[in-house]
Amino acid sequence: MATADEILATMAEEEAANEQAAEVCTIDRCTRAVTIPEALRIVGVETDKDVTRRDFKVLCSYRGTDLSTFRIRIHFRNANKETDFYPVTDAKQEGDYLTFSWVISRKAMKYKGKLQFIACMVCDGGTDEEREWNSALGEFTVLEGLEVGELTEDEEEQVGNVVAELLELISAEGETQVAAVQAAGTRQKDIIDAYESDAVAAVSAEGATQVAAVQAAGAQQKDDVLASISAISAEGATQVAAVQAAGVNREADILAKCDEVEARANDAVSSVSAEGVAQVAAVQAAGAKQEAIIAAKGAETLAAIPDEYATLHNNVAQNAADILDKAPVIIDTLTGPACTTDIAAAMPIAGLRLYGKTTQDGTPTPSAPVELVSVGAGGSVDVTVRGKNLLPNNAVTQTKNGVTFTVNNDGSITISGTATEGVSLYLAGSSSSYDLKLPAGNYIVSGCNGAEKTYFIKLRTEAISNLAATMPGADSFTHDGSDLRCYFYIYSGVTVNETIYPMVRLASVTDAAYEPYKDGGNVTASTPNGLPGIPVSSGGNYMDENGQQWVCDEVDFGRGVYVQRVGVRTLNGTGNWVASSVSGAWNLYVSDAALLTSTVNNAFCSHYKYHAVASANMNNLSFKLTTTSDGKAENITVKDTNYGSLDEWKAALAGNPITVAYILAAPIDTPIPADELAAYRAMTTYKPHATAYNDAGAGMAVDYRADTKLYIDKQITAIVGAMLNM
Repeated sequence: MATADEILATMAEEEAANEQAAEVCTIDRCTRAVTIPEALRIVGVETDKDVTRRDFKVLCSYRGTDLSTFRIRIHFRNANKETDFYPVTDAKQEGDYLTFSWVISRKAMKYKGKLQFIACMVCDGGTDEEREWNSALGEFTVLEGLEVGELTEDEEEQVGNVVAELLELISAEGETQVAAVQAAGTRQKDIIDAYESDAVAAVSAEGATQVAAVQAAGAQQKDDVLASISAISAEGATQVAAVQAAGVNREADILAKCDEVEARANDAVSSVSAEGVAQVAAVQAAGAKQEAIIAAKGAETLAAIPDEYATLHNNVAQNAADILDKAPVIIDTLTGPACTTDIAAAMPIAGLRLYGKTTQDGTPTPSAPVELVSVGAGGSVDVTVRGKNLLPNNAVTQTKNGVTFTVNNDGSITISGTATEGVSLYLAGSSSSYDLKLPAGNYIVSGCNGAEKTYFIKLRTEAISNLAATMPGADSFTHDGSDLRCYFYIYSGVTVNETIYPMVRLASVTDAAYEPYKDGGNVTASTPNGLPGIPVSSGGNYMDENGQQWVCDEVDFGRGVYVQRVGVRTLNGTGNWVASSVSGAWNLYVSDAALLTSTVNNAFCSHYKYHAVASANMNNLSFKLTTTSDGKAENITVKDTNYGSLDEWKAALAGNPITVAYILAAPIDTPIPADELAAYRAMTTYKPHATAYNDAGAGMAVDYRADTKLYIDKQITAIVGAMLNM
């Protein structure tokens, strides 16, 4: 019997074990940190195997994602830097928590030292995109053990003697047990044989009874079937007779209707024939008249052409083929924030200009100011030149979830196999990044014939998960300019044997034929102060796609200069302010009066509405530019009667500065940095499709070299179309 001390020691050990078992490792769902209780940090001694279990828990919900639906694996790295994983099989939801455990294998415990791990959770079922959640790195400790080394010769001899004795004992015992098993087997066989004979006899008797019952039931069913057939035959004969009678009547009706239709057709033919003859005669008469007019006009035109032009015409005709084969020298221009052509030559671009614009979303007041927003305010404008296809295919050849993806030289992808699970192939971006940049506008994605719940090419942004997808064929979409990712997806169990041709193009491009992605280069224009611009009714240096003229800052890469045409000032109470002769109006005299212009038909202010009238007629809470006799504006005038003195006004500005934008009297040129010019000069178009766009919505003009033959063909087509519509 155990002593009292032994019983108390055993109880203490059990209590400690229970306390340790109740402790779990906790994973913070937000920081991903793994908190390990001190009592659980040591997991055993090196080379232990499957004897230590560690429990984990983490809150199920992570930013709208239910982690309890994910598959879990423990990725580990032992003290010798060897890696492997443990597939969790006991994950379950308990209240708000997801709990699971890790039974630690020998490979993990193979070496003393640090055992590092993470919890990796993956979900790829029922959605069109794999999702993955990982914890931060956790760390257990494996204690040093002791392994037996090599034996000496004496030890080996002793072991051999012991083994021989054991084998002798095992052999003798084995013979005894074999004899016992054989005797028992003989007895069991006799018993089984007796039971088998009885069972066969019982089954035979029961079988004979059931066969007789089946035969009797079959005979009865045969009689019932024959009776049913007789009844059906009689009913069928009656129905056939009725159908035949109805058919005779219907045939007579149809023949009568055919005669009626034939008569009407003959009448119509006669009528059409007569009308046709009349129309042919009228067309011939009109044609003859038109031919006479054209002949007369042609004779008149030819007579007006001097002899030297006729000679030139003949020379041009003789050398037309040579002209079409010469290098392209025709310069054409694309305009707009995103623009495209189908007659470009494979040549460097000939010019690039960016134009600014400033807008205000509403009418400003001192209590509700409205920010001045200029394109390029982020500090730069990125300009890109591509071919027709705007989708860079970054996929690589691979086999995944039973499907082989082969990326071809032209950017198409040959797909073969049946998806064992849902599988994504990323073309641009990844499951955790949005790398495709396209400006705001209208686009078309194409290149795949799959359908919903099968396979498709898909585009999404972080905010819009279903922006566009080929389900099936092409899909048009409107994009807000945010970053994108694009991928090809196959649902689980779907078989695909197809070559897809992924392409995104501007919606204005009507040619839907696939074209490989072509990178014509890009340049990033520095705009540290943005590209401000002021709308004007006339005299602007840029007209946008809506016909609005702007006086605006401009980046002219062809000339190599940044052209400033708009001034922007922050009024903070400093400077030469004086009270106007008009009550409640305040004037800021500017020392650089030449920076203001007499063309003061518009300006912007963050807090006051522009009012271009004499100071005495200004509305309250407005501002204007006041000009002198030489046409230069000498001050900025603000009328705000809420302030009774100049000091009050200046103090208000110091606490709440305002911003104004206005047109300069003369532009100021600043050289473009050399690295930006080098990037611009490397930009090129490809034949025949070229697309140019910028990421800021800036006005843009791209001069490109057109292919001579394509350009002439397009002009001839336009001229012929215009003549046909005269």
